[in-house]
Amino acid sequence: MALCRNGCLLYKYMATKGQDTKGSMKVTHAEGYALAPSHLETLCGRIRLYAFMELEFPAESVDIDTARKRLADFLPTVELFQPSWDLMAHYRETQKHLLDSDGTIRYHKGQPNAAETAADFSEQIIQQGDEVAVFGLYSASRGGIVPDPGEEILHRARLHKGSLPQLTRKFVGKAVLSAFLGSLFAAGLWGWIYLFFQHAAEY
Repeated sequence: MALCRNGCLLYKYMATKGQDTKGSMKVTHAEGYALAPSHLETLCGRIRLYAFMELEFPAESVDIDTARKRLADFLPTVELFQPSWDLMAHYRETQKHLLDSDGTIRYHKGQPNAAETAADFSEQIIQQGDEVAVFGLYSASRGGIVPDPGEEILHRARLHKGSLPQLTRKFVGKAVLSAFLGSLFAAGLWGWIYLFFQHAAEY
């Protein structure tokens, strides 16, 4: 668990158990997220971050013994929202953080004994000086990325971590793969249409 070490601007941690596989389901025992007032230094100047950042880079596993101790020490020090069968309360709690636009976002959800009950621990961290790419709604009046309350999904911003060459290769690779899969789908569709009409013409 990062718990915002020196120089940490954004972190997300998860304590889970199980796997997302057939016959099994990953259960989240505790999770937390924090975004400190931050900005991007770009060629066009400073861009501030006011929206919830959806982290689109792999999480790193944390040693179980280390994570258990950190989490056990940390959870009693924060306001922990404990999910229940009240789905509306859970929804309101989630929306409260997603639409927070003052540049500071922080939440912790789960059970107080998560350090003992969870079996897998992971974290995602953005530190001062890391190279990132952010995609979201830009507000010229505020000079930063802001949430869009008019959209259920699009009010989040997406954050990718890595250098410009790394991210360029990643995006180009995704574009090529999407184009390839689209071509296969189109070829399969036209093949099916051709066979359908050819078979129909025999009657």
